[in-house]
Amino acid sequence: MNKSAIFKAAHALTKATVQAGDSYAVTFGAALRIVIAESKAPKSLADRLIEAGAKVWTNSTGKLTRIYVTQSAADIVFNNDILKGWPVRVSITKTANLYLDMNGKLWSNSGANRTAFNATTHDTGLSCGKD
Repeated sequence: MNKSAIFKAAHALTKATVQAGDSYAVTFGAALRIVIAESKAPKSLADRLIEAGAKVWTNSTGKLTRIYVTQSAADIVFNNDILKGWPVRVSITKTANLYLDMNGKLWSNSGANRTAFNATTHDTGLSCGKD
């Protein structure tokens, strides 16, 4: 998030919360601190995958239940970030699938993908079960 987006978000939050008699400057300062803290907060793996273009699947009640990883999302999140420099790359094909459940557990039917994630368990906390 760049400075312009941070200030726009802080002004929007200030306008939504300021009340008659409040100081706009003081309220804006508090809103600015909140927005900056949120922009620096680490994102969950689910959020990172969704931002990278992974496909979200919901059940019939509308609750999010799985995030299916596309190759482009795997390249952004895993191959160029989390697993950068590891000897095994995450590969998504018609026969090698990968998805994240809502408990934060990765699942794959590909031995190569499971090897890549399980090799990093100690460094990143990621592991991958067999689908």
